[in-house]
Amino acid sequence: MRTIRGVLVLLALAAPAACASDPSANGSHLVRRADLPVTHADGSRSTLRVILPVDADRTHPTILFVHGLTASPSIYEGLAENLATRGYAVALFDQFPRASTDLEGWVRAARFSIDVLHRANVDPRSEVFDALDLDRLGAMGHSFGGMTTFGLAATDRRVKAAVALAPGARHLRTLLDYASTNPGVPLLVIAAQNDPIAVPGTFGRPAYDAIRHRHKQYVEIARGNHSNFSDLSLPLTLISPNKQRQISRRYANAWFDTHLRGMADPSGYTDGRYAARDGDLSRRHAPTALPAGGTVASPTLNVRRGPGTAHAVVATLNQGDAFAIHDERDGWYRVTWPGAPAGELWLSSFYVTPGAAPTASTPPSSTTPPPPSTTPPPSAPVGTVTATTLNVRRGPGTSHAVVTTLSRGAEVGLLEERAGWHRVTWPGAPAGELWVSSAYVQR
Repeated sequence: MRTIRGVLVLLALAAPAACASDPSANGSHLVRRADLPVTHADGSRSTLRVILPVDADRTHPTILFVHGLTASPSIYEGLAENLATRGYAVALFDQFPRASTDLEGWVRAARFSIDVLHRANVDPRSEVFDALDLDRLGAMGHSFGGMTTFGLAATDRRVKAAVALAPGARHLRTLLDYASTNPGVPLLVIAAQNDPIAVPGTFGRPAYDAIRHRHKQYVEIARGNHSNFSDLSLPLTLISPNKQRQISRRYANAWFDTHLRGMADPSGYTDGRYAARDGDLSRRHAPTALPAGGTVASPTLNVRRGPGTAHAVVATLNQGDAFAIHDERDGWYRVTWPGAPAGELWLSSFYVTPGAAPTASTPPSSTTPPPPSTTPPPSAPVGTVTATTLNVRRGPGTSHAVVTTLSRGAEVGLLEERAGWHRVTWPGAPAGELWVSSAYVQR
């Protein structure tokens, strides 16, 4: 058992008005502090303070917390201690210089801090040796640190969940770029209604809207202000600092419990159900519930490798075919059905009627088109595909549905030519008319 130094014992008492089942309440763990030295690229030094449960011989989901512009990490230790009592290790990032307004520089420095955690976790001399579960890594930040959190979620695949507290101050364009390029990291935005610095309508809500996947939620604390997310307590505020911190921790802690630890969320803190009836919020947004399944509403519907028409067509489905829905992004559903091809399968939600997921006994009538033979029928002139991938459509023009694709070198029978398009066939081709652009076929 490793030696534990710098132990800080906390009474595991719930916050005021918080019951034991409330995610804002303190947990049962006693906690300790460990300070990790950090040497930056320019030779400057700082300390990465980690607050974590005392438990030896256990690893803990880890959260990197990023402070606000010019702020000290120490004013967020109460937040970190609350999470540590609940079984998390929280590393308090320290940006140098703290007054730097280089947002991309903050993101690079935060990623470097994650590197420091990885090295310390495997160093037997470290106070956090083998104590951090970095496969379950979250990011969290306040103000400028909230924008940095957006950057981490967008650029560092090690981050598995994120919470941004009152993100904003400046660099709105960069913030929106980070939001729109988030690859699917679950991200919760918590804003404050009366925040004069990170104004919700300027920063938090547009950043939330720019996230292009459904693993997100936005809550805005009624009468909240910018500073009460930290341990600071400003006088004469419209909401008590303790109440604002409790509301914030309720949603943030539940977010990490769900997305880092896989815990059930029967109260709906993470999917909008609790927020919808929470009178302490001035605004709330969450994606609507995803239907379990659907059926094709158009005559045919292309199934692609990703959420957009730039992705390759893998299969086609016919009207009435049923499928299960697993995710949604940018107006596209990720789907499966009995006997579906392997890999990610996406189709446009515009052509879907929501319904129940199919059973194994009800496979769609059309799945992956059989690969065409490279031998054309002997009665037709032969053409060879010259494009890397060539769409085969139902008619002579790009307005017609894509049925399948052909690869470079495939040979097809040329049955008809019309306005720069060839009607083609090949052994094993799908039924119906099949057309390809003549520009990519050589006789």
